[in-house]
Amino acid sequence: ESYKIFDKQEKTYKPCTASAEKALFDKDFYRFCMILKNDLTNASATKVEEIKAILIALKKAGASAQIMTGSGTGVFGVFSSKSKRQKAYKSLYPLYKNKLIKAHTI
Repeated sequence: ESYKIFDKQEKTYKPCTASAEKALFDKDFYRFCMILKNDLTNASATKVEEIKAILIALKKAGASAQIMTGSGTGVFGVFSSKSKRQKAYKSLYPLYKNKLIKAHTI
């Protein structure tokens, strides 16, 4: 459904992987967050209201970037520190409980 909606929107896909990788290698966290995107987000959020709600909740919780995976199977936030991630986890846990997972880059 997301792909059908995306096709009807007549938007084009613009890859960002190379730019995101460069920002990571340059250790430029904020540029990395600005580059992250998922072209299907608007289409999927149109179909599934919870996606939009979670993206908004992550932003309010302090995520530097809020991204949907694939066509909407998951949504994640990017945080600049473990303490910010922990604070967001505590504020979001009452809403999402066992659906919420803390992860970190290794």
